[in-house]
Amino acid sequence: MNRSDLKLSTVVTFVLIVLSSAYFLESFNFVYWQKYGPGPGFAPRWASLITLGLLILCFFQSFKGEGIRLSETFPKGDGRVNILVTWASLILFVLFSKTLGFTVTSIAMLTVLFGRNMKWPKAVLISVIVSLCCFFIFKSLLQVPVPVNRFGW
Repeated sequence: MNRSDLKLSTVVTFVLIVLSSAYFLESFNFVYWQKYGPGPGFAPRWASLITLGLLILCFFQSFKGEGIRLSETFPKGDGRVNILVTWASLILFVLFSKTLGFTVTSIAMLTVLFGRNMKWPKAVLISVIVSLCCFFIFKSLLQVPVPVNRFGW
């Protein structure tokens, strides 16, 4: 089977099977039954097991009939590049925000995202303003714990 022949429903169902399997395995870390009834592992174990069974049925059913191909789902050219840049910047933001701090990583992420459609100096300026505003709102007004670097920003 060629990669371009894959259906979107098959890929999505496979990803959900992997996630449901991980959830099912994680449910074994909790007590299944306590002295007076079901423990904290009872509901997750059964819910993930039922979900896993239904997803396996959906996975085999996705091979039958017609459906949207994976190659038809994502845009071509600049649209695909925009999606890849957006996901890459989000992943890098999550990976580096604890060590570099919220402000530095959000400035870098927003500069990359804004820099695709405007000149870099303007993108950097807007990124700094937006990041500092978000940092002030979350840290001071909402009092949400925001990851900071050793300089406090």
